[in-house]
Amino acid sequence: MAKKKRKKIKIKGKKKIKFELTTLQLKKISFFLTLVGILIIFLISTFLGPKSIDGCEIEDIREGKYVEISGIITDEIDLAKEFMLFKLENNSCEVDIICTCVRSLEDQHVIVQGKIQSYKGKKQILAEKIENG
Repeated sequence: MAKKKRKKIKIKGKKKIKFELTTLQLKKISFFLTLVGILIIFLISTFLGPKSIDGCEIEDIREGKYVEISGIITDEIDLAKEFMLFKLENNSCEVDIICTCVRSLEDQHVIVQGKIQSYKGKKQILAEKIENG
């Protein structure tokens, strides 16, 4: 029967304490810590999502903030190839949405996630994700 390899870890201090960990024990500890890390990352990503906003409050939010808004697309304008401007109506307020997409979304209820940016003194959302809602 083969002998198990043991690694000795010595901690120096006033008293010498010896820990003997086998390779299997080190693997179990590593696996456990990996699972804990993945769980922490999952929880952080769940709670740090985009802030849901109302269309009327877009002017009060700072530029670069990642937000989510829902509403109905009332108008769409082709600005260039694969570059569109949508007018989204949310609570009687209209918000400009810039999108690098080609599909028509007029008269559809959508949920938009993106970053706030300013253009000619007016705030708009640069869409990163658009879903039918």
